[in-house]
Order: sequence, then C-alpha cells, then structure tokens
Amino acid sequence: MIELDGYRPIRVVLEESGFTVTLAERKADAKAVWLKSFPRGASGAALLTREYEFGRWLDTPAVLKILGLENTRDNTVIIYEAFEGGLPLRRLLPATGVSL
Repeated sequence: MIELDGYRPIRVVLEESGFTVTLAERKADAKAVWLKSFPRGASGAALLTREYEFGRWLDTPAVLKILGLENTRDNTVIIYEAFEGGLPLRRLLPATGVSL
C-alpha cells in the first residue's frame, strides 16, 4: 500500500506490471484519490513522469484528471482524481484482444 504525506490509504486496488494503485483519501478535504506508484528507480520514475507530463494537459471526462506528481524516498507517485465504480480497461477486454 502506498504511504504518502497528506493522504490516508484505504485499500490497494491493483498491483500489476510493477505498479500499484491505491485508493486513498486526501486529508486536507477528504477527497477520494487514486495513488499510482512504481518503486523508486530510473525506469519507473521516468515512466510516471512522462505519464504525468502528457496526462495533466488532457481535459476530457473520458480521462482521469491528474492532480499531481510526488517523489518520495521509496516511490514516484501520480495522484489522480478518483471516481466510483470504474475498472481498468484491460479487465474489460478479452485476453485475446478485440478485432477491429
């Protein structure tokens, strides 16, 4: 579970491909957020930094809103606005993919 100052972790939602997503509550306003992290390291930090740089400019209801990027001693963490009832796309698609 991701520990980040200013946030209260609630539960791990997903652990996959080296990253962890934790549902958390922002202590300042009790807002629900997703914390996505990779263990600290060059490749994980670079990947999340690129995801942050690209995603923070997207302003559409079809994409999770990025609230911030934090670097801790152990992790690089992207903070996303949370939503109710969502599932990762890969859980909705068959393992064989979708033919177009």
